Amino acid sequence: MGFDPKEFCEIVEKRKPLMALVIGDPMWKPLITYLDSHAEEHDLSSLFVLESMGSPCTASTKKALLKYLPNSVILDFAGSTEASIQTGSVFTASDETFETSKIGRIKVKSRQHDVRVINPETLKDVKPGELGEIIYHDTSAKSYFGDPERTAKSFRVMDGKRFWFSGDGATVDEEGYIHFTGRMSGSINTGGEKVYPEEVEDVIRSYPSVEKVVVVGIPDEKWGEAVTAVVVPRLGQTIEEEEIIKFCKVNLAGYKAPKRVFVTNEIPKNPSGKILKRDLKVRYKGE
Repeated sequence: MGFDPKEFCEIVEKRKPLMALVIGDPMWKPLITYLDSHAEEHDLSSLFVLESMGSPCTASTKKALLKYLPNSVILDFAGSTEASIQTGSVFTASDETFETSKIGRIKVKSRQHDVRVINPETLKDVKPGELGEIIYHDTSAKSYFGDPERTAKSFRVMDGKRFWFSGDGATVDEEGYIHFTGRMSGSINTGGEKVYPEEVEDVIRSYPSVEKVVVVGIPDEKWGEAVTAVVVPRLGQTIEEEEIIKFCKVNLAGYKAPKRVFVTNEIPKNPSGKILKRDLKVRYKGE
């Protein structure tokens, strides 16, 4: 059973919770679409904290949510079971700008855990703007059961401390804020260039006719992997492939623009609401 925004609103009205925890855009965006025409029918004023994890909560989503819930704060967090820690940023209606990938600061102390972003080859902390991997110190997990190879790769000692290497890519700005770029293993290698799907998705989501988007790498003889976008249009809207490609080329480096755009009615998800990218790769391979 999927997320039902009407049911969500009805539960909030009845139970008066102070906090809602959801999986980023896959749940917030349907709620926003529902509130666009039903906001006055529901009293959601009890909600003070809107916590988002498990999937990006884009800038446009943050802005739209706080339009309907101006007295709430958005906690946009990233974390993991292995690290037993969350790092994130807080957004309110008074903010002048909203960011998709800003997920806290380096060396954040929480229950004696700390967070770093390092170059996975040199194992040194990244410089501002340099891409690196998020690692966590003093994790609760010690190993992966029955998988010594993965354990050795993911749990390592550096500078006398034990760290868990998350596999999450990020940059750090001049103020020390972490900006998530996506799974390092999930990057698309197209013509020798690395493309992080989340960056392309952020641009396509801002296109007026797009309701949902997922970007994946499809095997390609020429490019190795072709950046491919799968989009769901807003109700009553139509989307042309060339429109999206042209829009991306204006807002991104040319190699990051999708080679193909497929329009569909729904994005496949598992029961918890996470997108099944593997299914999309199989569906559109060779098309």
